[in-house]
Amino acid sequence: DVVFKDSTIDKKTIGNYAFYNCRALSNVDFGNAVTSIGSCAFMIDKSLENVEFPDSLEEIDYCAFSCYENGTTGTYVASNLKSVKFGTGLKTINNYAFYRNEKLETIEFLGNNLSLIGFRAFQDCLSLTELNLTGNNTVIDDCAFNNNYTLKDIVLSGVKTIGSGAFCGNDALKNANLGEGLISIGSYAFQSCPNLETITLPESLTLIDDYVFKDCSKLANIEIPNKITSLNDNTFENCSSLKNISIGRGCTSISSTAFAGANSIEKITVDENNKRYTSVDGALYN
Repeated sequence: DVVFKDSTIDKKTIGNYAFYNCRALSNVDFGNAVTSIGSCAFMIDKSLENVEFPDSLEEIDYCAFSCYENGTTGTYVASNLKSVKFGTGLKTINNYAFYRNEKLETIEFLGNNLSLIGFRAFQDCLSLTELNLTGNNTVIDDCAFNNNYTLKDIVLSGVKTIGSGAFCGNDALKNANLGEGLISIGSYAFQSCPNLETITLPESLTLIDDYVFKDCSKLANIEIPNKITSLNDNTFENCSSLKNISIGRGCTSISSTAFAGANSIEKITVDENNKRYTSVDGALYN
């Protein structure tokens, strides 16, 4: 076990590689003063099962809890980490921080100060089932939650940007509520989520990039918010169950491939204040 004593020191840091390859380490008490955890600090510490971070913690750096001996390459050391609880002060989770913790089932965010979840931070966390996150103009970077095959439900609030491929390949994903404040969704963000049935897009959204919902074969209904000005290439390609589409007043451009392979469309409705498109009896006209 490792115990960090409570302290009145303003900033207490855990340095890079501080507990690297401590394979028997099973418990860490972070006390009340740790503000940052350095790169690779707890990498390949396979005996940790549950981690609870203090409210004082603001940053978790690159590969801090990764399962590869070289961070992202080299020998893979299977982790037993099952649950992580983040305190109220957390602002940054950097690239690859929890990369390929395949037994990680739950992550709990207690605060609303989070501003960044880095590149591939939680990729290949194959046992994660739910993501409920309230942030502060949070950026979810590219591939942050890629290939999390058991992730079923996503509820976001205060997220500003969802990066390319952020939730790509999440086979079990069924419901996603993306929350107000979201401005952009990057390319491929939800590609190949074959069980995605409902997606709630907020009115704050201004950009849905290429291929975002490609191969979401169970998605039946979509409402395009009013600030979206274009539906880009292949955005809904092969959404074979898509039946009902509602297009907001701001859309002025629809790519010829936006709905390629979406062969079950029955009804398209367009906001009456849209100056570019209209619909008659469920059919789209420009």
